[in-house]
Amino acid sequence: MPKQLVPLKIQPGFADGTDYEVGPRWVRGNLVRWHEQRLKPWKPWRYLITETLSGQCRGMHFWQTNNGERFLVIATPSQIIVIQIRTNKVFDITPNSGLNTSPTFNLGSGYGAGYYDGSYSYGQSPGSTQSQFIFSDHARWSIDNWGDLLLLCKEGDSQIWSYNALSPYDTGAAQTDTTASLQSGSTNIFTQDHTKYTVNAQVSGTGIPAGTTVATIYTTLTGNGYGIVLDQAATQTLTNNTLTISPVAKMSVITTNADPIRARSIVVTAERYLLLIGANGDSRQLLWSGQEDYQDFDVSSLTSESGSLQVQTKGFLMCGKKVRAGILIFSSVDVSLLSYVGSPFFYGIETLATACGPVSSASIQQVAETTVWLSADGFWRFDGNVSSLPCSILESFLSDIDIQNSTLVSGGEIREFGEVVWFYKSKENTENRCDKYILWGTRNNTWSMGSLARDAYLAEEAFTFPVAVGPDDSGNTRVYAHEVERSDALDSTVECFAETGAFQIGAGDRLTRVSRVWHDLERQGTAAGFPQFTFYLSPSADSAETTKGPFSPVATGKIDVRFQGRQLRVKLSAPISNEWSLGQQRLEIQPGGTR
Repeated sequence: MPKQLVPLKIQPGFADGTDYEVGPRWVRGNLVRWHEQRLKPWKPWRYLITETLSGQCRGMHFWQTNNGERFLVIATPSQIIVIQIRTNKVFDITPNSGLNTSPTFNLGSGYGAGYYDGSYSYGQSPGSTQSQFIFSDHARWSIDNWGDLLLLCKEGDSQIWSYNALSPYDTGAAQTDTTASLQSGSTNIFTQDHTKYTVNAQVSGTGIPAGTTVATIYTTLTGNGYGIVLDQAATQTLTNNTLTISPVAKMSVITTNADPIRARSIVVTAERYLLLIGANGDSRQLLWSGQEDYQDFDVSSLTSESGSLQVQTKGFLMCGKKVRAGILIFSSVDVSLLSYVGSPFFYGIETLATACGPVSSASIQQVAETTVWLSADGFWRFDGNVSSLPCSILESFLSDIDIQNSTLVSGGEIREFGEVVWFYKSKENTENRCDKYILWGTRNNTWSMGSLARDAYLAEEAFTFPVAVGPDDSGNTRVYAHEVERSDALDSTVECFAETGAFQIGAGDRLTRVSRVWHDLERQGTAAGFPQFTFYLSPSADSAETTKGPFSPVATGKIDVRFQGRQLRVKLSAPISNEWSLGQQRLEIQPGGTR
């Protein structure tokens, strides 16, 4: 019989099932996506800054001040840095003291976890030989901005910290912490750790007697930073005297009536209230400030608009996300909508759905008008109503994720391609951090999975590319620029691949000979940049496979091969530095023998 061209119709996205059950579908791969129905590799990444961070990233936030300055804050349990976008300068704003730096925090005990022993009298302590069950979680930062002012709240610390990037230094009283030597006859410029001390401070004065204690100092803005000007008019010659440098407190705790305000997470509402979620140790309480006053929480005042609500939920409150209709309030088991209703109640709440609480606050992502999140049994979305989000690889994903550490799950958006990605810790990973991902392509409803270690991911807000934080090959926490040019790849050898399930070629009653494959690869540079093809053939579903390849495509659009079988699987692979896209392949076939 004459040869014929048979289209190889492979649907976009990964699918669950056995190789034979799935058929001509992609079933596994790494760092690939579907854009405009074509299979493409991810774009690579590079380092954004040279600095390494202390601990895993547990929060990122971008904001722009009223004068147009743009900043990106990245927070770990023990460190907070701010990147000034215009200059790409990095400032460590970690508080000098007062911050609980533990990477985990206790959620408290569940029902029935208390002591029970009839031998103890009422009011008598059971002693130290018995213990309670305490549930713990990975502590995350909740970050928002009140105009220029950045507000931060860490689970386990629960204090509300504020930071003003336009006035980052404290001009208050000095506190002795470290020393610098003043040399005679020269301008004294010294640089200290900019996380705690003034930067490039220039000392001016005619002289300071040996042993003189400087009582007061103040800071004035100079060209390179802040200069310390001594409140001293001594006329003696300088002789290696010592000046005490004061720490600059760049972050402060928000208080009301001298007491710290506490919460699990925060949201600045569209109506300019500061909303505290899980306020003051009450895991079901919402508390909001007075309008235009983030420090007014006097709910007993007749003139204050501050107020509170108790959320009727079987779980504990986790976080809130702003949507067009109000604020979605997420608990560990359900989702509610908080709406502004005006005076005298200001806010009202209704439960939207139950048994769909997120596994972590960072798993909740927003793309266009849709909010999506991961729960313990699958994916959910809110687009005016709460509904489950079908996933074609849910079974594979749930069998791979370490659900006991699902609070590590962190998501992000890739706006260029309309994608949402979630990073998670797999069961096989011995380190306590995310090592794999699952991705949803919103424009063509495709799903894919792969391996990539990232702790957090932020869409193209601060920069023209996404920003991610994760470990390097040595385990150090680094900040990455993602979706960059192929030539800027940090590691050009990272493999991108995709593999299909086994599908029948020909009628199935006899073997089919394949003599040529028309690959329909879009030319992106030279042919050497194309992926390689590997084919796996077998005469039946339970037979051993024969591997053919890998084959390198040529610019004419064809691959000359010579093999036969009843079932065929296809694999494409290429380093991430190669750019290509795959359309519809065709096989040149001819009927063969029966065995």
